[in-house]
Amino acid sequence: MRKTLLGICFCLVVHVLKAQLYEQQIEKAAQAINKKDFCAALLVFKQALTDTTKVNRYDYAYAALAAANCHDQRQALTWLNKSQQKGFGLQDGEIESIAKDSAFSSLHTSAEWRILLAKMQQAKEKDKLAKQIASEQWLESSLRHAQLTESEGGMAKPFPAGFALYFQPADTINVPYLVYVPSSFSRAKPASLIIYLHGGVVNQDHFAYRDPQVANEPIFKVANHYNTLVLYPFARKDFGWVDQENAFKHVLTMLDQVKKRYAVPFDRIYLGGMSNGGTATYWYATKHAHLFSGFYAFSPWPSLKSSPTDYAKLSSGKPFVSINAKDDSVFPYSAVKAIYDQQQSKARDWRFKSIAEGGHGFIYEPGGPLLMQEVFDELFREKH
Repeated sequence: MRKTLLGICFCLVVHVLKAQLYEQQIEKAAQAINKKDFCAALLVFKQALTDTTKVNRYDYAYAALAAANCHDQRQALTWLNKSQQKGFGLQDGEIESIAKDSAFSSLHTSAEWRILLAKMQQAKEKDKLAKQIASEQWLESSLRHAQLTESEGGMAKPFPAGFALYFQPADTINVPYLVYVPSSFSRAKPASLIIYLHGGVVNQDHFAYRDPQVANEPIFKVANHYNTLVLYPFARKDFGWVDQENAFKHVLTMLDQVKKRYAVPFDRIYLGGMSNGGTATYWYATKHAHLFSGFYAFSPWPSLKSSPTDYAKLSSGKPFVSINAKDDSVFPYSAVKAIYDQQQSKARDWRFKSIAEGGHGFIYEPGGPLLMQEVFDELFREKH
């Protein structure tokens, strides 16, 4: 057993070292490109790209740029084809950008170049159609689950497992939200409810309820682990968690609706979120703590511009656990830590935690759900 564990540890160390070496090589190649030393960059790329498990579509594209400008058009086309196979060209603007980029002008007379662009366009159209079909199926399923829940009312039938999509009017806006029910959930016993406020609000022009990828949010993995319901409100930049108090209050209306629709005794209700959603959590914890059993925040900034946090109110006996990564490039760790150090004597319920690396979106890294579970383990130990 000891030999097995040592072998596993050794493999993990080797894997990390290889990943670090690859990143260093890519950075070295990028520096050479910035200096327009394309041939030097090409040599580095040829060495780095031998391990195809680490290469993403943009690495191949930049490597192709170096090859095209070091008179190796054959290699450039090979790498561009590999980039396309990994999804380059599916994002809006990528095909147009590469077609107009003078850095690839040496390839423009090649028949393979025209074939490549056509292949990219076909793949994009196919991808768009597939996403449209997936969106329609997602909407149909989530709306049907909502209808089934409505028809059951207060009866003792099991709720349909999965996602149910609802809309709650707010003035002239119909605000969508999801309720997630784990497959093994039973309404026959007291239940916990997690309210999760998603991040990325400042970049969200519309409510993203049509995107089936929302089902991959790590909070739903956490819900499966604890067999809890999840209330997942959608937000956008003009009605969300960035200093819009009407949106904050509307989540409380959604909570009331969920309590009525899902006739189960909720003995514990937790609210929190990621990034903008984590920041908004401080508003609920200082203004409506009595409604919740505890709070959590991943990568938050600990105060809103429109409503500065009254840290003394984070001493109501409701635990508040936050995590920030030390390499967060959005909300600098040192600045967040300085606020905590200054306010911890007032905010006795605030438990500030940190991780060494993972960036602003650490919950989306492979170990993210486990870190989230550690937070909920701590919260769930304290039943209120």
